[in-house]
Amino acid sequence: MKAIVHIGTEKTGTTSIQKFLYQNRRKLRSHGYHFVQSPGKMNNQALPAICIRDEKMDDFFRNLGIETIEQRDAYRRHFTAEFEAELAGLPDAVHTVLISSEHFHSRIRTEGEMDNVHAFLSRYFDDIKIVCYLREQGVTCSSYYSTSLKSGGPSSFGDFMLRCTPSNYYFNYLDMLANWERCFGFDALDVSLFGRQHFERGDLLEDFAKKINPALVGNLNTAIQVENESLSPAGQAIMRAVNMVYPGRTARAEVAPIREKCRKLIYDKLRGSGQRLPLTNHLQIFDSFRESNEELRRKFFPDVETIFEEPTEASSVDTRLPEDFVDVQMAVLNVLRKDGRGIVTTEEIAQFLSALGRSIDEIVNPDESGQDGAREVALTRQDARILKRAAQGYEKRNPEMAYLLLRLSEKADGTIPGIHHKLEQYERERQRPTKAQYFIRSFVDFNSPDWNPDDLTVESLYAWYSSFREQIVGAMINRLDDTQRHGPIAQVNGFDIGQDGFTIIEADSREEAEEIAARCPLLQVGGSVEVSCLSLLTPGMQSAVE
Repeated sequence: MKAIVHIGTEKTGTTSIQKFLYQNRRKLRSHGYHFVQSPGKMNNQALPAICIRDEKMDDFFRNLGIETIEQRDAYRRHFTAEFEAELAGLPDAVHTVLISSEHFHSRIRTEGEMDNVHAFLSRYFDDIKIVCYLREQGVTCSSYYSTSLKSGGPSSFGDFMLRCTPSNYYFNYLDMLANWERCFGFDALDVSLFGRQHFERGDLLEDFAKKINPALVGNLNTAIQVENESLSPAGQAIMRAVNMVYPGRTARAEVAPIREKCRKLIYDKLRGSGQRLPLTNHLQIFDSFRESNEELRRKFFPDVETIFEEPTEASSVDTRLPEDFVDVQMAVLNVLRKDGRGIVTTEEIAQFLSALGRSIDEIVNPDESGQDGAREVALTRQDARILKRAAQGYEKRNPEMAYLLLRLSEKADGTIPGIHHKLEQYERERQRPTKAQYFIRSFVDFNSPDWNPDDLTVESLYAWYSSFREQIVGAMINRLDDTQRHGPIAQVNGFDIGQDGFTIIEADSREEAEEIAARCPLLQVGGSVEVSCLSLLTPGMQSAVE
């Protein structure tokens, strides 16, 4: 039996090809071709996964909860049995099996892993054809950035592009194809250039049909709809901020559903063409591959003058901020706060906001952030308005984020009314010394002889809070309702708590915080007020309970 194995490479329409094969599987079967299903209905990624070396963790296994070598071995046995059962059930009229996964390109990187692929396939097929499309390395890498973010990668675009070098097997097509040639032979390799000008009838799917059988050209359904899998620069910024706090490979297991919900929110609203290389950086990458690409041309495309056109201008990309930009930020923050209650810490939420600010800044100000691989984004007047509105939304909860967004708004269009005045205000506030924060908590003992509810009014409490409202950090007043205590402590400060509330303030001194607490109306009706200085508990600090 024959096998046609489509190995990618990644970012060369692999999803379209796989949907094309799946959608046409019945018609293909009538011509003697079977698109294998046991390794995955569209992306047959289980097959390359079982061939990677044991010590290398793969997303495929991680998503299945497979962590040990013993579990991998068990999965390999189970998969092999299913694969063999599928082949055994094929009718005699089927003479060729079709296999497709770009993970053959991205995951199979060593000679040992390639030996595993060859050993597995050669058990069942006596004629194996390897199909591969190639795309210029700089474009491939920039296109792959959104995929990396989707998988939990925390790198900036500039840092990510640093991996695009001839020493990286993933991008060095000459080395990659040499590994396949070593096991399957040169004649087994069907290598093509990715580009409409190279495709049969200018269509990738017709071109792939021709590789299966020229008689199939024009006889299969090529009306395939594939959603854009890339994120816009704004989407990349927010997704990266999530990943910076919860990287895909190291985040706590309980955070995974929350991170996935954030990812779906971002991909639903902020898809589009992502960041692209500036011309200077693109040319540097192009030049670094000249030698290996020329050898590749001589070996596989001797009749072509050049396999990849030298870039002459920066790739165009729509860098306008969508109206949904602010809403998506807030929606992600909502998920972290609500769905993450009891899982996501307040420190992690603060880290997300800080990471989002840095991520946006690295896109819009690549030179200032040190990421010379990022493309400077051209913002419009409408973008400036969106950024200003975002700054207003963060003004109370995260002044630093508000300042950063407003600074970007000014860069986009400094003529927006009020923007300079507000930015100056932010800058003055940033220059002020950071004040200490104090936690003020109030208690009422209903059993106290001084307790008289008629002597306490909501108005008097609010008048007290209003007297220092400019110093309050966050909400003006916080009630603690439905409190459940665990452990032996039944009393606080010597009396039973009847009701309590708290607030956090900034003050120049402990004395100022004490003076504010001393004016609390609860003290007149048998209540108590507690003042604590807030300090960050860091590793190495002796615990107060020791």
